[in-house]
Amino acid sequence: MLSAPLIAASGNAALQDAEERIRDAEFDVTRGFFSIGEALKKIRDGELWKQAGARNWGDYCQQRRINYSKRYSNKLIRMPQNRELLADLSGPGHICPTWTVTAVEELHRLSEPNDIRRVSKKAATRVKNGAAFSTRLVHKLVDDDLGLTRQRKEAKQAQEAADYKRLYEPPTVAATLSEWGNDINSKLRTLESLDESLWDDALNESSDVLRYVENAAADLAAFLKAYRLKTEAPRDGNVSKIAIAHVMED
Repeated sequence: MLSAPLIAASGNAALQDAEERIRDAEFDVTRGFFSIGEALKKIRDGELWKQAGARNWGDYCQQRRINYSKRYSNKLIRMPQNRELLADLSGPGHICPTWTVTAVEELHRLSEPNDIRRVSKKAATRVKNGAAFSTRLVHKLVDDDLGLTRQRKEAKQAQEAADYKRLYEPPTVAATLSEWGNDINSKLRTLESLDESLWDDALNESSDVLRYVENAAADLAAFLKAYRLKTEAPRDGNVSKIAIAHVMED
């Protein structure tokens, strides 16, 4: 709330008038923020803040002549811009909801006046049909208008399909081998980056470890090579078996 003594101390009639409008509007809990925004715009754009001895608009806000930060003041200044586009929220109940700063701010995500008017009418229709008015309601309506709800739904469905496939559908051999190849290459790069002293320590602890991994890698390579030859060889079962037996013996 505005500080009355500070208002009286102002020597500028235009600034004093604007600050008094802010003070009076603060008692209007329904649509007072529109009037506050208009008064703040007059102070900011008309550079009335200079009459308060402020260096700039931000400095004026920090002086606490008004109880609003620069950021929130700028937000309030935007409020009256689309005031006439807002639909009446009168509903079937005895309590009539009103537009709030946060709800109007949601509408400002829409760039065109016609879009703001259309979505505000949708909100009013929902309220007249018994829905409770809230910023969350306006947020969802704006999301729907921007197509974000559909995009999120499609992304969620795609993720669910991918999760189902990963959990319940066995991977193909090609997918498994591709994953192994990536994993092996990653581990190889890690080993190549190790300091030579670490290799000495590992061999001193157990020379059998290196030989074990080497043999396992050789067995895997021989197994894969055998199946590759089987695929590339002529469609003669005997030839394929001979080729595989030859590779496995090596």
